[in-house]
Amino acid sequence: MILALALILASQTADLASELTMFCEATETGLRVEESWSVKSFAGRSVPIGELTIPLPAGAKRIHVSPESKGFAMGTDGQSVVATTPLEIGETRKLQLQYDMAATGEVDITRTLPFALDQARVILEDAPGVVLGSTEPLVRTERTVNSVAFVLWDLKDVAKGRTMTLSWKGLPAHARWPRSLALALIAGIVALAIYAVRSRNAPGADPTAAKAMLPLSGTSRRERLVRAVELVDRDLTDGKLDADQHARRRAALVSELAVVLRDIELEGR
Repeated sequence: MILALALILASQTADLASELTMFCEATETGLRVEESWSVKSFAGRSVPIGELTIPLPAGAKRIHVSPESKGFAMGTDGQSVVATTPLEIGETRKLQLQYDMAATGEVDITRTLPFALDQARVILEDAPGVVLGSTEPLVRTERTVNSVAFVLWDLKDVAKGRTMTLSWKGLPAHARWPRSLALALIAGIVALAIYAVRSRNAPGADPTAAKAMLPLSGTSRRERLVRAVELVDRDLTDGKLDADQHARRRAALVSELAVVLRDIELEGR
C-alpha cells in the first residue's frame, strides 16, 4: 500500500514568506518523506544564516538533500538543514530533501516551525483506515482528481516557534520475516557485486543502473506535483483560494515541476 501525502505550508512574516510541499510514502519500516521548501525574503535587509535553519522531525533517518538545493546544506548535528549564505532582499531559495521515519502502524512527525505559517495543507492519496491528528485544528475535506481520491486537511495561523505534530495512525504494518529474508538475499548480492568489482567482470553490468539508486524517481515526483497543481487549481475554481494565494502556490509547484521535468529529460539522454 502506497500513501502519497502532500503538506503545503504557506507563511509570511515581516521578513520571510515560505511554502512547503511534503510527500510521504508508506514503506516496509515506516514512512519515506520528501519535502520541497520555497523561502522568499521580503525584509529590507538580508536574512542571516542563523534565521534560516530548518529542523528535521525527531527520528528522521537516511536524510538526503538534493543537489538542486542551492544555498542549503545538512547541519553538523545531522538533524537540521542550514543556509550556507544569507538570504538577500527579494531572493527566493528552494530546498528539496528526503528522509525516512520508522513506524509500525503509527508515527508522529514533530518539528518546531522556523517560520510563522499562515496556511497549511495536508493531502493524503487514497488511504482507507489512515487517521491524521494534529496539535493544530484541522479542517477535513475530500476531493477526486482524475479518478484518484484525496483527503485534505487544512490548518491556519500557526505561530513561528510553535511545535507542531502530525500524528498518523492506521498505517500499514508489515511482518518482519520478509524483510529478514530480503536482507539475506541482499547480502548475497552485495558479496557477488564485490567479487565482480574486484575481478573487473560484472555479469550483466548496466551503465545506467546507478540512476535507479536515486532516492525517488523523477516520474513519481512528476506525478505527485501534477496532482498537487490540479488540486490548487480546483481550489481556485471552488473559491477556497483567492487569486493571489492560487498564483503563489501554483508558481512554487510549477517551478519545482520544471526542475523535475528537466531531470527526467537529462536521465533519458
